[in-house]
Amino acid sequence: MKVRSCRRKYVLEYTLAIFCLLVAFMENIIFFLPLSGVCVAYAELMRVRTHILFDDSKISVVHGILNRNIHAIYLENVSDISVRQHLWQRLLGYGIIILRSNSGTENLVFPPMKNPRKIVSELEARIESNKRMEVMS
Repeated sequence: MKVRSCRRKYVLEYTLAIFCLLVAFMENIIFFLPLSGVCVAYAELMRVRTHILFDDSKISVVHGILNRNIHAIYLENVSDISVRQHLWQRLLGYGIIILRSNSGTENLVFPPMKNPRKIVSELEARIESNKRMEVMS
């Protein structure tokens, strides 16, 4: 399963793009038209450059468009899952998920995700099922 960062994180950029479009059409200032396109392009590039891959045995965070940087953690090594949400993020319904590993590697930090509590509950279910599979084998 592949999950991308949410668009809600970029509310400011999209609002600025709408404002630039309104100024461009209301005041007939052409300079603001390409500026709105730049705002939207920036927000979409920042959103698309990072995604999460969920496998049966590991979770990977993939950064980059041209250059790729992949950080993975195996499910049996996850020791703690936490969600970080500021007030603004809670109001908009997104947050950052942090996985801590008991293998001594650095924490795996997800990009801002929509409904982080739902993702955490799915992760916990996967970890539990993975632990049950290890015990059975």
